Amino acid sequence: MNLPARKQRSSWQQDQGDDSDPGTGRLAGKAAVITGADSGIARALAIAYASEGADVLIAYAGEHEDAQETAARVERAGRKALLVPGDLASAAHCHSVIDAAVLEFGRVDVLVSNAARQRTHEAAEDLGRQEQDRTVATSLSAFCYLTRAALPYMRPGSVIIGTARGRLGRTAAVAPAYFLLARDEASYISGAQIAATGGKPSTTSTRTELPGDTP
Repeated sequence: MNLPARKQRSSWQQDQGDDSDPGTGRLAGKAAVITGADSGIARALAIAYASEGADVLIAYAGEHEDAQETAARVERAGRKALLVPGDLASAAHCHSVIDAAVLEFGRVDVLVSNAARQRTHEAAEDLGRQEQDRTVATSLSAFCYLTRAALPYMRPGSVIIGTARGRLGRTAAVAPAYFLLARDEASYISGAQIAATGGKPSTTSTRTELPGDTP
């Protein structure tokens, strides 16, 4: 029997999120800094956060066209988008990212450190020493630099989310975990790892909330 074909969303929409949903304001009034937000999971987060009411700083390396597309979708959701390109392996640049957010938004409520250097090497020993250092600086050191810079501007209840990468998964399947961690309803989740792994314990997101009143 031939059934009517269902309208399918494009794979790009499925992977990057859908900004047509106005959301319910669960991040209203918040300011988020998201690194690597020119594409992938971080772009989906920027769109989702904006749809729920957050202004978003989009930190990225050099893919200007992709970053501008992310900013356009944040703005279509009715929120401010701020683009800050640069090398997150640099401590000075990480501080400038936070300074830009504070200048534009007045504060930082959510920090998502998602940027990472990705290569096709199968094992760490296949990387040269210089490439290893760059990978660590971008993926790990940047998280420390950004956190150190953001803490003075974060209030009780603000959230820092870091990512440990593993096997690839569709961004639309992973992004809801990040969205949960940014919400006030997740206030009792702190210093905990959320395994969004598709059943393989390799990719985790860690949420840390600044101390404040808890139930």
